[in-house]
Amino acid sequence: MGLGVGMTVGGILINLDQPFFGPGSNSKKGLWLSYVGVATTLGSIPLFISAHRNKKKAAALAFNYQKILMPYQTGLALKKQPAIVFKIDF
Repeated sequence: MGLGVGMTVGGILINLDQPFFGPGSNSKKGLWLSYVGVATTLGSIPLFISAHRNKKKAAALAFNYQKILMPYQTGLALKKQPAIVFKIDF
């Protein structure tokens, strides 16, 4: 998006020294740069939306208690142990 805005502004600045209408007007000198800049800026909008959706789905670090089986002399017992969990939402 930043590159597109820069290209648009650059294309406009190139054309500032030329008259827009009348004889000797050569306003197409930097016009293509402005068009490409606008297209780049508009093309970045879906990328920002996609990045926002992917950020929500990204792996998150969480602390949780996991149940584990611990052997004892009388058999097995369930114990809770603190653990670091990677949570991925789909």
